[in-house]
Amino acid sequence: MSADHTAVVTGGASGIGREICRAFGEVGVNVVVADVREEPYEDVPSVADLFESLDGEVVHVQTDVTDEETVDSMFESAVQRFGHVDILVNNAGIARFGSVTETSTEDWHAELAVNLTGVFYCCKHGVPLLTRNEHSAIVNISSLYGIRGGVGNFGYSVTKGGVAAATKQLAADFAADGLRTNAVVPGFIDTRMFHEDTPDGTEQYAVRHTPQNRLGDPVEVARVVRFLASDNASFVNGQILPVDGGFTVI
Repeated sequence: MSADHTAVVTGGASGIGREICRAFGEVGVNVVVADVREEPYEDVPSVADLFESLDGEVVHVQTDVTDEETVDSMFESAVQRFGHVDILVNNAGIARFGSVTETSTEDWHAELAVNLTGVFYCCKHGVPLLTRNEHSAIVNISSLYGIRGGVGNFGYSVTKGGVAAATKQLAADFAADGLRTNAVVPGFIDTRMFHEDTPDGTEQYAVRHTPQNRLGDPVEVARVVRFLASDNASFVNGQILPVDGGFTVI
C-alpha cells in the first residue's frame, strides 16, 4: 500500500473504524470516512484531526449504509476526489441484544439493514470500482457471535454470520479479477460501542474468558485489517480471522 491507494471505511468516525482509518493514514493511504454521523463525537478527535500528522489524505462523506442511493453517491465522491478505490472496509455495524423471542421486529430490521444489507450495498457499488485495479481488497468486520453464536444475541449473531458467509462468497466470485476478500472477527474490544451497548457484566465475562485476560485495543484490530488489505497478504483470500486474545480457542 502507498499514497497511490484509496480506502473506503464505513463506520470510520469512531471506535475500531477510526483506528482503521488511522492505520491506513500511517502508511500514506488516502481514506474516505463513510459514516452516518456528520460530526465526530465531542470527546474524541476526528479522523481529520488525526490525519494532520499523517501522510494520507482524508475526506468525510456522511453515509447511511442502509440507503443504496447514499452508498452509490459516496463511491462517486470517492472517485471524484481520489480517482479510484482500492480498498473497502465494511465496518459499520450496530448491536441489539435478545433471543429470537425477545428481539423486536424493529430491532431485527435495524440490524439486518446496517450489518448485512449495508455490506451488500457497499459491495454492489464498490466491487465494480475495485476490480478496475490489478490488485484490490475488501476486509469485512464480522464478530465472534457471527462464527459461534452467543446467548441472547440472535439478530447480531445472524447478521454477522451473514457477513462471514458473504466474505467467502465474494472471495470465490472475484479472486480472478484481482480482488481478495477476507474478514476480521474482533473479540471483546475496548470501544464506546462495547461499553454502551453490551449488557451489564459483559466486561468481567470477557476478561475472565479471554486467555490474555484483558479487552483488546481497537488499534490491534486495525493493524490486522491493514495487513489483510496490503500486498503482504497477497495470497490470503476468503479467510475469517479472529483477533480475540485467544477467546475462540477455549
